[in-house]
Formats: sequence, C-alpha cells, structure tokens
Amino acid sequence: MPHQAALYCKGLTLEDKSTANASSTSNIMITYTVAAVPLLIIVLWLYTAQMSSSGFPLLRNKRICLLIAHPDDEAMFFAPSVLALTRPGLGNHLKILCLSTGKEMDATSEMVLWLKGFLRTGNADGLGETRKKELTKSAKILGLRSDDDVLVLDDP
Repeated sequence: MPHQAALYCKGLTLEDKSTANASSTSNIMITYTVAAVPLLIIVLWLYTAQMSSSGFPLLRNKRICLLIAHPDDEAMFFAPSVLALTRPGLGNHLKILCLSTGKEMDATSEMVLWLKGFLRTGNADGLGETRKKELTKSAKILGLRSDDDVLVLDDP
C-alpha cells in the first residue's frame, strides 16, 4: 500500500505506471528491430556473395538461346547473365531470339490482331527498325559474336 501512496503522490495511478512500462517496452523492441534489420541484410548479402562466387556451376562450350519479348529486354533484365555467359574463356555461343514485331502494320491487320487478343509490341511509335538495330548493337556490346546471333521475328 505504501507503494500505491507514493505513486499517487507523484500524480500517477497504477494504470499510468503499467501504460508507461508497456510504452517503454515497445520503444525498446522498435530500437532492437531497427538495429537488427540492417545487420540481417548485411549478413544475407555476404552469404549470397560467398555462395555465388563458389557454389554455382559455370556453363562451358554451350550453345545458348536467350528468348526475350521485346527489344531492350536483354539490357534491362538480362545484362548480367549475358555478360557472364559470353565471357571469352567459357567458349559459349549465345544467340538472342526476340518475339517482337518490327514491321509497320496497316490498320486492318492491327484491328484483326487486337480482336484476336494479340498486342503489337515492337513497333511502338513506328520505331521497329530502329529498335532492331539498337538490339543488335546492344547484343554486340554485351558479348555476342556477330549480328547474325540476334533474330527478331517480324510476324506476330
């Protein structure tokens, strides 16, 4: 009872004290969580970096076809993979097959494709030929051997 009297003299009730303790515990938990998350991220990054340098098999002397939907996908999504696969010492021969159209279509053909549920993807704004050339140039920069290693399908 003297404990309750001391709390009451300070202007606190027992309910106020339990609320203050819960708030303090909550603040401590938040602090530990904020400190633990970056540490966990660093540990996981180090683990995956160590695994990728020693645990994954290398493809050697293989013929590989990279299938992409649109020109520029090879650079936006697959550049690290293409660079790794085309390293000179591995002897791989990589080809890219792009399933995007590069031709202009007349309005009737475009309407028929739209009605059948097909979308034209490769000739946005009439840049189909430009996108094909950019794809070929990008592929050569990423390590493909020749322009013939890039094929863009013209028919939807």
